[in-house]
Amino acid sequence: MVYDEITKGNDALAEWFRDREDRGLCENPNDAVWNCVTQVNNLVVQKYGDRKARRFLTGADPFVLAHAMAMGDEGIVVSHESTREQNAIVKIPTVCAALNIQQVSIFTMLNQLHAHF
Repeated sequence: MVYDEITKGNDALAEWFRDREDRGLCENPNDAVWNCVTQVNNLVVQKYGDRKARRFLTGADPFVLAHAMAMGDEGIVVSHESTREQNAIVKIPTVCAALNIQQVSIFTMLNQLHAHF
């Protein structure tokens, strides 16, 4: 899902991603990830209802969260979305908080990477 969503365009990110498809960047969901997808989907529908949840659940976001969730303490979701609630949209940080999935901003990730190099 994530690969398909990113590579459907013809921009620089899509090209960069396609060039790295077979380098371990793309991973198919295993049973643990599928179980987590179910948990993410159930929470989103329960919290937001079918109508609001539909847009979120038809994209790749549930799979990003599920992969991180299945990784336990090592799983981290990086998102540019704010934690500010909006009634019309399901936001990644809100779902991460509800499911105890670690989430950081892109800037935090860059700062953490910079500290390692």
